[in-house]
Amino acid sequence: MAFEDDPEAHAIAVRYGGRDFDKPHNITHTVLDECERDWTIDQFKAEITDAFSKIPAQYRHTASVTLDSGDEDTRGRFLIYYIAPETPEIVSARIESCRLQVERERAKDLATYQRLKRKFEGDAG
Repeated sequence: MAFEDDPEAHAIAVRYGGRDFDKPHNITHTVLDECERDWTIDQFKAEITDAFSKIPAQYRHTASVTLDSGDEDTRGRFLIYYIAPETPEIVSARIESCRLQVERERAKDLATYQRLKRKFEGDAG
């Protein structure tokens, strides 16, 4: 757990990054996203084969295809995607982002404390 020795920092990180900010989330990984493209049957087969090869074997059971013909204002889309956990790099980046937020909030709190301390100590004399 990130910030395990600092409950205040952990609480700030949870407010900023969500309850499970330090754990991988399941996300959608798009392997094919095409808009209004005409294919021959051989091109279509090649595109599908290429997209399928990009899906890790352990996540192929989560793979889906979405066909959207669009309308007069939007283009049609053909998507192939799968669901899998975020990479460790993404989780690390989110933890780092939370760490920076903790630093910003603490710096802001310290500045507020110092400003109020000057104000009220100046009034006391």
